[in-house]
Amino acid sequence: MVSSIKFLFKAPTGKFKNEQGLIPTGEGQWDFDFIFQVGRSFWPFRAYLNADLGYRMRLKNATIDRDPGDEFFWIGEFGYQGTDRISVALKFEGIRGQKSVTLGLKNASDVKKITYISPSVSVQPYSGTRIEAGVRLSINGQNFPAGLMWTIGLTYQGDLTGS
Repeated sequence: MVSSIKFLFKAPTGKFKNEQGLIPTGEGQWDFDFIFQVGRSFWPFRAYLNADLGYRMRLKNATIDRDPGDEFFWIGEFGYQGTDRISVALKFEGIRGQKSVTLGLKNASDVKKITYISPSVSVQPYSGTRIEAGVRLSINGQNFPAGLMWTIGLTYQGDLTGS
């Protein structure tokens, strides 16, 4: 069993527009994630379990005077590597948000509560490089996006220093 602590951030890029009828791709503020992760391999069976528990500190978007509220989140993942180059995974994810504050007023109806299930497949075309594609299905909650969310990711693991 292994464990780690991760720190991630999301920076607002581009121009944030808050217009009626427009669905923004972000909320125009900085987010900082603090994550505790634990995982276990079941070698020689080519499977693993992974669990993340995290806290997302979401800063206020001063442009529109909105604080989206911090979030707690969790991820449970089971993966299986069928061949040397192809893997599949199934993730269960949950987000529980706090009340947002807009123009100085708390908005209890804006609390985000979401549970997802996310199957994915990944391919390793070259040593150290992995491409993962999947879909996030909202299975219950409050204030979550409707429909499917397709995901794709590219990961490189290796020595970039050349030593």
